[in-house]
Amino acid sequence: MASQPISILMVVDNPGDARLVQELLLESSWAGRFVVTWVDRLGHAFDKLINNVFQVILLDLSLPDSHGLDTLTRMRARAPSLPIVVLTGLDDEDLALRAMQGGAQDYLVKGRGDGDLIRRAIRYAIERHRAEEALRQSRARFQAIYENTSLGISLVDASGSLIDANPALHSILGYEPDELRGTPVGNLTYPEDRDTSVEMMAELLAGARDHYTVEKRYQKKTGEVMWGRVNVSLIRGIEGEPLFSVGLIEDVSERREMEDRLRLAAQVLENTSEGIFVTDAQRDIILVNPAFTELTGFESADVVGHKPSVLSSGRHDAAFYDRIHTALEESGKWQGEIWNRRKSGELFAEWLNISIVRNERNEISNYVAVFSDITSRKQTEERLNYQANHDPLTTLPNRTLFYERLSRALARAHRNRLTVGLLFLDLDHFKEVNDTCGHLIGDMLLQTVAERLSGCTRQGDTVARLAGDEFTVILEDIADFRDAAIVSQKILRQLAEPFHLNGFRLQVTTSIGISLYP
Repeated sequence: MASQPISILMVVDNPGDARLVQELLLESSWAGRFVVTWVDRLGHAFDKLINNVFQVILLDLSLPDSHGLDTLTRMRARAPSLPIVVLTGLDDEDLALRAMQGGAQDYLVKGRGDGDLIRRAIRYAIERHRAEEALRQSRARFQAIYENTSLGISLVDASGSLIDANPALHSILGYEPDELRGTPVGNLTYPEDRDTSVEMMAELLAGARDHYTVEKRYQKKTGEVMWGRVNVSLIRGIEGEPLFSVGLIEDVSERREMEDRLRLAAQVLENTSEGIFVTDAQRDIILVNPAFTELTGFESADVVGHKPSVLSSGRHDAAFYDRIHTALEESGKWQGEIWNRRKSGELFAEWLNISIVRNERNEISNYVAVFSDITSRKQTEERLNYQANHDPLTTLPNRTLFYERLSRALARAHRNRLTVGLLFLDLDHFKEVNDTCGHLIGDMLLQTVAERLSGCTRQGDTVARLAGDEFTVILEDIADFRDAAIVSQKILRQLAEPFHLNGFRLQVTTSIGISLYP
């Protein structure tokens, strides 16, 4: 495919000169390579530039409406993006130099040189102009990046002083624009980190490395310390001599603070005595800590990817878990007692805290559960509760538990229109047993009486010891007085049987009082 012809705007006032240039450009072997538009005045050239596209301008400096370097200046102002080759009759080296300084790509003297010279000058002018334009655009892009990037940029000479710093670096370190120029870069580094920077720069200057990246502390103008991640590269001259270094500085203070917090959180997670597990939004376990394994017996591989129900004890119904989910939806957290199962199958009680974690879109991203084993505490509480409500000698309910069960029985009977029977028993002449046989035998007698009483009642009835030799029996859901009488007769028969206690044969009688509700 043939290349497009070069379009030339020739601004020459002398028709003979214009015709000669055209003939030289359009010699037979170059026919069709150039398209020349000729005008004899600068104003006419301006008119042509409005509606036509040219690639180069041949410009005479002496025109009827303009003269000298002012012609070049005016043309440059009107067509700043086009290369200009001065074509003049003035053979003046000083003028040629000033023309080149004023933006001309070349300076040709009329009558000197042939068509090859003119053609070559035009091609070179176009190529140089393109190269200069590309360089200008590249510089503009660099300047835009330099001025607007959020990264700090420093240019440091071989002696370690700042040649320049961009606005971002001034802002990061708290300085006013251009205030850092000439500052020794070491003055900006936190004292304890200076040796490392000096060592790495020395290696860079010695050619031991092409660049280096390091995180170090900087000291702001206010004295405040910040963490920065700096990447430094060395620019060398043609002979390999160090010219200056370029540093790209990123403020990583927030990231370092976040890393410190994450590191602390990880240490807490690893070392806390409380079990912790984390699930995703679908409530699949994604993380457990060592205490979780210690408390449950489940390794991470046993539970990751599974629901927390892998720990379920079976002691709680669906309504219990529904209440937990409702609390999480309403308040984002729940805490309470729950029974779970270890890997060994052993049940254990735990105090559980569950919290919801939300992402930046306020969507649930995770659930975090923290629990502690309270089995020992629960066992202690149950033991203390049992001791508080049971007679230590006979293990029967004591007066406190008796009143509590009686109140419940009466309330249930009232609500369901049932009958409750209450028996009051007293061993006759029990004091004589203690006096003649001793308190040990007396205690053994009371224990045996308690066993016989319990054998005379149903599972739902209550046998209690109020004090000394006084016992009570609560009979729930009986039909009438006769049921209470039948139980009383059974008790009397059982207690009438002899008691053989540690070599003593005892025979006791019992008094029983009966009351019904309602």
